[in-house]
Amino acid sequence: MNLYLASFTGTGIKEDPFRPVGVDGIGMSWSCVDLRADPKLLVGFGLLATDGTVVHAGARLLSTGRDRLISAANLTAIETALGISLTGATRTDGVIARIMFVDHGVGKWSPARPERDGKIRVHINSIVWAEL
Repeated sequence: MNLYLASFTGTGIKEDPFRPVGVDGIGMSWSCVDLRADPKLLVGFGLLATDGTVVHAGARLLSTGRDRLISAANLTAIETALGISLTGATRTDGVIARIMFVDHGVGKWSPARPERDGKIRVHINSIVWAEL
């Protein structure tokens, strides 16, 4: 499963909804965690997971699995795009946990919420990428 940091495309109407760039016509399943501060606006990024390969300038491949290390260049890209610090986080699951459990808040995206068992998990394309 490939994980991308992706910008969005679309006009936000029913016929042309906001969606991550590069997913139109890829013929593979995909899912995205929306990290935009305001989901009614096009501006922002999401964490896109797909079985396929996304070839688009607005989608940056971060990782090929939850236990993989994310390169320094990709960590910097995430920090810049999201306005956060990922100091100490290098594995994909740790980076996602940091994004969803620590660095959300006012003017940013919604935090991950606990499931019925009280644990907080980040599911992207039916895979648990992070758990707390």
